[in-house]
Amino acid sequence: MALKYDMENVPQGLSNTFWSRTMLRQVLIGLSLCGIVSASVFAQNLKIVFSDPGEILQHHGIDTTDSDFLRSLVDTAELSISQQAAILLARRGDTQITDTIKRRISESWDEGILTPKNYVAALYLLNDPQTRQYAHAVIDSIVSQKKRGEARFYTFNVNSCIDILLNLGDYSQYGLLNSLFNDPEGPLGSEGIPTLAAFAASPLYRDSVYVRLQDFLSSGNHDSRWQATYHLTHFTDMANQQSVLQSIASNDLSWDIRILAIDTLMKVYHDPHALDAAKTIALAVEDTTAFVNALIRVELFDSPLALVTLESIANESTAGYFKDFAAHALEFYQPPFPEDDVPIPVMIDSLAANTTQAADLGWLSDAAFRAELISILQTARSSLSNGDSIDCRLSIDQYVAAVDGEYRDSADGDNRHVDENAWRFLFYKAQYILNRLPTLPSFSQYSIFGTHSGYLEQNSQVLSGDIGINEAGSPPFLNSDVELTIGISTVVSANVVKANRIKIKDGGTVNSDVYYNDIENNGTITGQQITPLTLPLVTSMPGFKPATPGSMNITVPQDGQQVLSSGAYGDILVRRNGTLTLTGGLYHFNSFNTGDNARILFQGASEIRIAQKLDTDQGSYIGPEDTTSMTADQIVFYIGGINGSNGNLTATPKAAQIGIANTVKANFYVPNGTLWIRQNSQVTGAFIGKDVDVGIGVKVWLKSAF
Repeated sequence: MALKYDMENVPQGLSNTFWSRTMLRQVLIGLSLCGIVSASVFAQNLKIVFSDPGEILQHHGIDTTDSDFLRSLVDTAELSISQQAAILLARRGDTQITDTIKRRISESWDEGILTPKNYVAALYLLNDPQTRQYAHAVIDSIVSQKKRGEARFYTFNVNSCIDILLNLGDYSQYGLLNSLFNDPEGPLGSEGIPTLAAFAASPLYRDSVYVRLQDFLSSGNHDSRWQATYHLTHFTDMANQQSVLQSIASNDLSWDIRILAIDTLMKVYHDPHALDAAKTIALAVEDTTAFVNALIRVELFDSPLALVTLESIANESTAGYFKDFAAHALEFYQPPFPEDDVPIPVMIDSLAANTTQAADLGWLSDAAFRAELISILQTARSSLSNGDSIDCRLSIDQYVAAVDGEYRDSADGDNRHVDENAWRFLFYKAQYILNRLPTLPSFSQYSIFGTHSGYLEQNSQVLSGDIGINEAGSPPFLNSDVELTIGISTVVSANVVKANRIKIKDGGTVNSDVYYNDIENNGTITGQQITPLTLPLVTSMPGFKPATPGSMNITVPQDGQQVLSSGAYGDILVRRNGTLTLTGGLYHFNSFNTGDNARILFQGASEIRIAQKLDTDQGSYIGPEDTTSMTADQIVFYIGGINGSNGNLTATPKAAQIGIANTVKANFYVPNGTLWIRQNSQVTGAFIGKDVDVGIGVKVWLKSAF
């Protein structure tokens, strides 16, 4: 049998000097005397995998399944083979060898070359209560041999025994360990640093260990500096830890050690110094592995500053390959995915901080727009704190729509601006949050839903929620003889748009996936185009709740005010500048009309059932009273009227008309006629009708009650 010693696999960082010719010769003589190997083995290159005693013994022809024979080896074999057999049996929980091990320890005090430290390890594996006592005894024996000038491999053997004591929670040998690093005959090397670091588990030694580890940072030995840096990264509670790591990241001679420090600066401190250090590595090295490692750290840094650094590396790299690599990373950059255990509120806070950073970098202009985005995120976080993940999702959808809409609408002439860097950082970070939130129920995702047709008129914007036309219908439709028309310069930032036939007019932009069976596209679709589309979109519409009106009509005079509790009423009329306050609950009306600038305020969650028509005039407001925390999904209008007197599409007045420049925060369900949202209104809710007409310049946000 050919046996080989592989120096790279010697455990715990043993150097080649450990396997001296003298020791190797003695081991082989011992094996030969036991009849395990023949003399011809001396001519072979030898290998023993020290960490696997079973493999070692099998290499020597020992049947490791024969426990009785293994016990005899523990009892009588040469010391190294005996200890390997002891370790193997101890791993199997064989307590029969305990007394034999203790006897062999006491017999081996004077065998200075091979100490009985592995016997102590076997006792530890067997949970023997005297393990600590024997570990101390072995250390004392080795120290005595050292004083007599007889101990070989002194530092390594003592370090091994101290490791066992540390595993038992015994920190009493700290002083001895420290002396090993300064031993004049053979100081303990990098293999002792993990043992030193383990003493930090004791509050008594933690500060001292922290200082001692820093001493190794000036070592000329790479492994010592690497081990010291690795263990220093676990001292994040120390006051000056960040500055220590900054120094390593900037000054160490080896890029892999600097990367260790950079990783902790990134993950624990979110320190932009990590970007500067990584950039320095990327620009200074000619080693591909070092360059790629540095570039990866930049890409993993969760900040818009990462994009700035990538651009800088791409611009400043002199080596063609590295320059191209950085440019490619920049072109396909997306912010890093959060770890699975990062809470959603933390992700929202991070997005808010990134929004501010993007604004500070000039990527996102207009202070009012930045404040609006931060307010949306605060609402999302508040919803989540209240246990409402659906509302949180709707807010994040609103944020995405705002960022995406301004990025794609850079020519609208207003002060708001989102450049490409801001878009791809903020947009994707928001998407990561949406991926962690529950999806909306199938119908509640629609902000605009028509059973027959829909028309988004010129310059209108749907900023969140889906758009759907339920069926393949027959003309007449609201526009263009198709179920859904998207008008000139209209911008749709919905998640999806679905209809049987779709026409997109000149300048219309759909920043979402479009599902259809037929399409005429004169605009732009940035999402996927998917066909065919199975119809109807939904087989079960939300239940419509008809009104049972009363006979008492209510009229609020011009500039007047009235408070109305729940109940059944006749026709409701709120004249110009009048205010009608609904306290909340279920209301039955025959019809509902307002003059200009009327205010319909809700103090509590309300359901309004209207038998005939609704018509509000210019500048009116429908929604929660300012003093409440209500949202649009707590106010629902069920309107049963038809268009005109015959229900035809072109008949007037429409079943429900929301007037010019109205502000609405409520849900509307108009199953029998047209729901017309007139020009320049801003509406939040969900708007369902037989036909839904979104007027010129109208803006729509989703907040569905359905």
